[in-house]
Amino acid sequence: LINATNHGGTETVGICSCAPETPGPTPTPPTPTPTPAPTPGVIGSSTEDTISSGQTNLEQFLPDGTADGQFMFAEAMIQGSGVGSDVIVVPPGWTSLALTSCGPDFLQSISYRIAAGSDAPGTPYGWNFCTDDTCATPVTAVGTGSITIFSSVATGTCAGSPSSGCAIQSGTGAPACECTIHSTIVTAPSITPLTANSLGIVESGAVGNVSLGDQASPPWTSIFEHANPSTGPDNRESWGLLPASAIGASTSTYGSGAASDNIGCVVSTNPL
Repeated sequence: LINATNHGGTETVGICSCAPETPGPTPTPPTPTPTPAPTPGVIGSSTEDTISSGQTNLEQFLPDGTADGQFMFAEAMIQGSGVGSDVIVVPPGWTSLALTSCGPDFLQSISYRIAAGSDAPGTPYGWNFCTDDTCATPVTAVGTGSITIFSSVATGTCAGSPSSGCAIQSGTGAPACECTIHSTIVTAPSITPLTANSLGIVESGAVGNVSLGDQASPPWTSIFEHANPSTGPDNRESWGLLPASAIGASTSTYGSGAASDNIGCVVSTNPL
């Protein structure tokens, strides 16, 4: 402080030679917590059978829990003399993944659809049994089938890499099936998923009501085992969360009945 004099007297003028204030540290914004990626899983499943004398188609119904955007995996299989040279025609709006014959007496179809529009629990879809894709000539056969719905699978109706948005994987993760003639063991091929957290599905089918057993090796967990109660065929479905590394061939062993023709399929899907 200094004094200054003017004509009216002396006044004190405040002048400060203080050092400037040092600013405090800039607050660090909080690090946002990352949202975990959704984990694929099973929501529900349904099974249907033809009558014991056979039919020319199999009507199946969407299971409880069906909602828009879910991945729906369907299977239909038939047995009987000569069906190995026939076809199973999937419903409109479903995409075939594989149609596999095994010997002259067994045929299995796997397909998928992304739930949309009028899809709801109980919605019916029909798989037709025919001599060729035109379905001009129906075939009567005994069969069984299933539909399973899964959550947190990519929704593109295509096959591709994890970044493609396609539901189905391509390349080393592409669907594969294996026929085994006259055996009591169903073998599904090996597969190498393209990304971690892939949802994998194993579908095992066999001629006869043979009580197919659980997959013999991890990472598979059973969803159901179901056979047409007359004389078969038998259907076992399992699923697992797969790493981005090779998954060896898996097997399902008959719990009863005689050796027969059978098919094992494996599918790997891209997570959301």
